[in-house]
Amino acid sequence: MHGGIVVEVAECRSKSGLIYVDCRERRFGLESAGVLLVRNEDSLRIDIGDALWWMGQTAYWTPCEISLALTVAHKKGVDFDIPIRKVGPGGVEYPDQRKEVRQ
Repeated sequence: MHGGIVVEVAECRSKSGLIYVDCRERRFGLESAGVLLVRNEDSLRIDIGDALWWMGQTAYWTPCEISLALTVAHKKGVDFDIPIRKVGPGGVEYPDQRKEVRQ
């Protein structure tokens, strides 16, 4: 299981139908962990500060205002750990990022 707090969200221009989400993992010293998700109604709602974790080919998203609830009892009846299909491995970089080339 990997994930953390969302710090970047971007649609992928070169990979149609995908959303890139970068998280900072709290357990491992705020290490970056990027993931590609299928673009759908739920993934388009992901925002900076939200919580996202994944295992296998599924990511689970919780909006910030829900993840800040104090106990699971407060979360009952509201959307949290919303499943979204993940594509490929975790720990990826944004696919459309330009790399600086030195000559």
